[in-house]
Amino acid sequence: MAERHAAALARIAEVAERLAMKHAERALACDDPKEEAQATAAFQKAARVMRQSMALEAKLARDAEQGARETISRESRELTFQVHHRKTQISATAERLIRTETGSEPEAERLCDELDDLLDIEALTEGFLTQDLATQITRLCKELGIKGIEVLAVLPEAPSDPPHRQSSA
Repeated sequence: MAERHAAALARIAEVAERLAMKHAERALACDDPKEEAQATAAFQKAARVMRQSMALEAKLARDAEQGARETISRESRELTFQVHHRKTQISATAERLIRTETGSEPEAERLCDELDDLLDIEALTEGFLTQDLATQITRLCKELGIKGIEVLAVLPEAPSDPPHRQSSA
């Protein structure tokens, strides 16, 4: 619909421009003041239609660009939420395994910090959100040298809807 409207406005602007130029030439060429006044008035009306059509075309283009930006922003927020939630799911289980399997608190803290770094890198990969959660946790724990990961305890629950999608009912 927007394309059709933009095309119609472009045609109107083009016709209005041709009419404005025709009336301008007629006003400049005539010697009769009354005819010149009529041609000038016709020129002004046609020029106004042309300007309004061009302004509306520009507004439609700006509105379309803003809609595209809003869609990209909404998708970006959704992706950020999903990545954050997946990292939280992985961290919750992996940190529980780290604290269970390590003998000292300083070692557990070091491994948890290393896990955070690994998760930041992992989040940049293409399959981060689609890979099996247990597989990701197992692989990351193996990279950290954690033993006893074959029996993963209860995984964190599935992601809830982002705040902007939750129903108020």
